[in-house]
Amino acid sequence: MSHPDVLSVLFGPEIGPRFLSEHWPLEPCWYLGPASRLADVIGLPCLQSPAALLELPVSRVTVQANTKVLKSLYGKEGLSGAERAELRALYEAGFQLYFHELEALPEPLEHLLEQVAQALGISRGMLSVNAFACIAGSKNPPPLHWDPSESILLQCVGSKRWKLARNDFFPFPTFNHLFGSPVPSEHRDELEAEYPSTPPRVEELVVRPGAAIFVPRGAWHCAIAQEEPSLHLDINIKAPSLSSEMGRWIHRRLRRHRALRQPLTRNMAPAELEETLAVARRTLQEMAEELSVADLVRLGILGLQSWPYSYRRTREARVSLSGERTLKVQLDGESCEVKVPARARSVAKWIIERDAARPFGVGELPPSESEQEILPLLDLLEDLGVLQRLKAKASPRRRASR
Repeated sequence: MSHPDVLSVLFGPEIGPRFLSEHWPLEPCWYLGPASRLADVIGLPCLQSPAALLELPVSRVTVQANTKVLKSLYGKEGLSGAERAELRALYEAGFQLYFHELEALPEPLEHLLEQVAQALGISRGMLSVNAFACIAGSKNPPPLHWDPSESILLQCVGSKRWKLARNDFFPFPTFNHLFGSPVPSEHRDELEAEYPSTPPRVEELVVRPGAAIFVPRGAWHCAIAQEEPSLHLDINIKAPSLSSEMGRWIHRRLRRHRALRQPLTRNMAPAELEETLAVARRTLQEMAEELSVADLVRLGILGLQSWPYSYRRTREARVSLSGERTLKVQLDGESCEVKVPARARSVAKWIIERDAARPFGVGELPPSESEQEILPLLDLLEDLGVLQRLKAKASPRRRASR
């Protein structure tokens, strides 16, 4: 499937084409469609039982009982036989197993994540896969709560009853929360309405294999086991926001100044402290005035297709690619050799062979295994005098990497 079609496959012919305009990022939706449309994913042998999942590398496995974590085991290098046996026993005793961030995903599942990421306009690295498994009538399911990230849930085995409701008083929260528990003091100024005194009116639905549910960030939800074992996937989407990502940009800019890197102590003279604060104020004001789309691309919030510059090969630079990764540059009678990231070699070769008279935008570059390598390569070539940066005109949309 291509990425424009993946939302229709997941959420059906009615919701799919309208998903981005009417549901993302705040409105829950679901599609109780046939399992056959997702058979290559939900039918994977490793997703048919908790025993099969326990054979996969996984960041962590948590044993849940209501709001409590009874046990947590780490398994990136694989769980031991004794650990798998212990988790199977707890599962059979009625406790839910929560598999955090499955590793080494099978190709059909990895492909699905790539297509979802492209359809949503975010990088693949912002998606991960969790799994939840419980037996019939599992003990103490988690109560109504919200999570600080978006999720697409896929039922693989058995059935579950879901409760789902919008959250209109606290959109886009940045923390987990159980209904009725206190809102942390540091987040109370983010409330947009009074906290509800009674549980929200929920939609209830029973899902079976093939069902897909979109749970927005902050939407109330909980799931209750039915009269058969259940296993479902959670495609967890950590879509970035300025509030979550700007800290990195601010830190990078502030640390350029010596005065802002020095230790602050109570023994500083008032004049010295005021001088340091003045530097910080000036820097923050300059940053606010200079914040641009290019900064959002560098932070990884926007993809390379949003990069606002184009480039031209300089006629003066003589460039060649020696071996697999060695770039030889001769300019103004001086020469140097630099290493090119392995995953950006094809892009470097394309730039070297580019006609110097023809500017190009990043949308014209050949596909690369990693977009993260492209900007450093362009910066390097610009620093070496191989490329001249131009204010971009509209350029073709970057082709998807395979």
